[in-house]
Amino acid sequence: MKKKEYRYRIQHACFKCRKAFKFEYLTLEQEQSAWLSFKLSGKKPSTEFIENPHVCPECKNPVELMGRSFRAPKAGDLDAWKAVEILFLAGYRFWSSVGNLPTTSKEAKAFVKAHTLTNDGEKLAHRIKATHSI
Repeated sequence: MKKKEYRYRIQHACFKCRKAFKFEYLTLEQEQSAWLSFKLSGKKPSTEFIENPHVCPECKNPVELMGRSFRAPKAGDLDAWKAVEILFLAGYRFWSSVGNLPTTSKEAKAFVKAHTLTNDGEKLAHRIKATHSI
């Protein structure tokens, strides 16, 4: 019996051209999105996730995997593209489970700063500061 193979076309972005493209993504080749499961469960996948090397059809630079819920800003909206790039560099992707992400660079910087994971020492200092300010 032949296994059913699902093909998805996922949004990718070229930050140089400020354009979005959909490229094929094969779930069976990527072991049922093992890298996403790792993000959600913390359990390491048996094989490392290797992104298919897609390139921008216009400038031939690599494009970045953005997620199924990504909606590209207009090419002329430089601030919105800067916000997308800030979020991307901070590790955020546009999946339906993520919710609404900021749309301006100022909001994106504040969002990343507020949601950045800190090390154990910073967490302890924050807890101590919170208990002493009561």
